[in-house]
Amino acid sequence: MFDTHSLLDAELTGTRAWSALYAAVLDSSHFAAQAIDDKEVTGLRFFEPSPGVRAAMTVNGTVTIEPGSGAVTLEATGITGPRWFAALHRLGTLDPNEDGTPFWTWRPHAHDQPGVLAGSANLGPRITAETLITRHGSTAATAAATLCLTPATRETCHIAWSLAASALGTLTTGNAAYRSDILPAPDPEVFTASDTDYQAAAQDVAYLCERLDENVDFGYARDHDPTWPTDAERAAVLALRGLHDALSDRATP
Repeated sequence: MFDTHSLLDAELTGTRAWSALYAAVLDSSHFAAQAIDDKEVTGLRFFEPSPGVRAAMTVNGTVTIEPGSGAVTLEATGITGPRWFAALHRLGTLDPNEDGTPFWTWRPHAHDQPGVLAGSANLGPRITAETLITRHGSTAATAAATLCLTPATRETCHIAWSLAASALGTLTTGNAAYRSDILPAPDPEVFTASDTDYQAAAQDVAYLCERLDENVDFGYARDHDPTWPTDAERAAVLALRGLHDALSDRATP
């Protein structure tokens, strides 16, 4: 989706997704944030600058975005299980297709890892959410967990980043209804519209056009060329070539 980290960073900056993610950390008085100083990773760290002495472990985490897929991953340790579940539930409340059925699908991650849960959910047809939660440290009240939102297309990267900001803000502030005031609310069409892989569709139709061009009856026939076998065949082939041009236009970034 994004060829380089610099292109991804420019997109995150231009859409204000960076600002929303940083704000989701700073809206809590308990956390600070800083950019990850690594050319191979695009993301930020969040942490407690002065955690003090207490029984629970220090909270820290990262938010990273992968250029190739646009997927955003949130990882954190030392946060309570209820806060993680509140953040995960927030994603469900942002999906207008919620019909009362369980939003997340849960399963034990592995028999040899008691206390570990894996979850998955679909945010409409365009964004896949996956999470893994484990107990961590000396107290069962805290957890180490990961949440990954993977968009199906480049167009849905922005909404995935917006959803990540909402989940992150819920996690850091404890506000179960946290909503970024920097990015717009999710457009319901993102969840309800069908998702089309225009690039793959264009490739499929291009293959069919190549097969036609290899056929002596259709290969060089264009428009009103008298070499067309029948008018119906002419109309069908021209429609196929027109579909290929339209799909190619949609597939071009």
